[in-house]
Amino acid sequence: MDDEQRKELGRVMADESIRLMKEYDIPQEQFLADIHGIKILSKSIFLRVCSVIKKYIDTNEQNVQILALWVLGTYFHKNFETFPLLQLYAQKRSGKTRTLKLLSNLAYGSDGSVNTSPTETLLFRHKDGALFFDEMENISSKERSAFRETLNAIYKKGNKIVRYREKNKEYVAEEFFPYYPLGLANIKGLNDVLEDRAIQIILRRSDKKVTKLLEDFKTNKEVIDLKKELSQINMAIPEGFFSDWNNFIEEKPLENKKLEPLFKKISDSEIFGRSLEIFFPLFIIAHLCDVIDEFLKTAKIYVKQKEEEEAVDDFDERLKQFINKK
Repeated sequence: MDDEQRKELGRVMADESIRLMKEYDIPQEQFLADIHGIKILSKSIFLRVCSVIKKYIDTNEQNVQILALWVLGTYFHKNFETFPLLQLYAQKRSGKTRTLKLLSNLAYGSDGSVNTSPTETLLFRHKDGALFFDEMENISSKERSAFRETLNAIYKKGNKIVRYREKNKEYVAEEFFPYYPLGLANIKGLNDVLEDRAIQIILRRSDKKVTKLLEDFKTNKEVIDLKKELSQINMAIPEGFFSDWNNFIEEKPLENKKLEPLFKKISDSEIFGRSLEIFFPLFIIAHLCDVIDEFLKTAKIYVKQKEEEEAVDDFDERLKQFINKK
């Protein structure tokens, strides 16, 4: 094949690629990744994670979206400055342990296990991969203050924990920077500080057919294949993403102007402060999965409900203080 024939073949292949992308509405990045066998985030992967969650867990669509994006986000958490804790809040026999085990079989670096007696040492010495803790009922007790201190630090990159160990009859400071995805479950809820760093999922008892399925996560081919595919995702969040967000807020020029429509959608959602901080990583994942519009609606509903609950709690607390003064 001579040079002219190669050029002609290249033009034909390019035209056919454009036709296929238009006909099946496939984003260019996904099309190129599929051709070269590269795994990237896509709406199809997001929907597959949602499908597996729905297969085993009876919960509403809002919770399914949050759980799926959180799982996908665990594979990119190192690219974020913060990554929200995940808290499952439920009565007994509501599926919280089942949900944790499923997530543990899908999340980054997790081995499918759920720990019911984690120690503070495990928290600050763990380096990589998602962890999942169940039956965290005494987390607010005075005896677990050091444990809570470490939990409070895990959601944000750069938080430092200092511990001292004896070496040559002297105490030497050791510094730890725990930062990894963490899922928790309990019945009584968390304290205010931890809840402020977590996305909460409320699970309710169900008698639907899905609750009759046994937990075959370790042997189920669909779960195994999905975890393998998630582990092969080959892409990263652009480093300038977060600086460009600040540039957008400060009305400065963006390095990547293609991000402006996304940033405008997030800004128009009227989500601020800590809520924006914990949801921002999931917004990025939702954007890469082409479900940002749907997820922004979910996030707005979530934040509104939280604000209403906090307003009621604040009123109750002020009422108690008023009564106690009498």
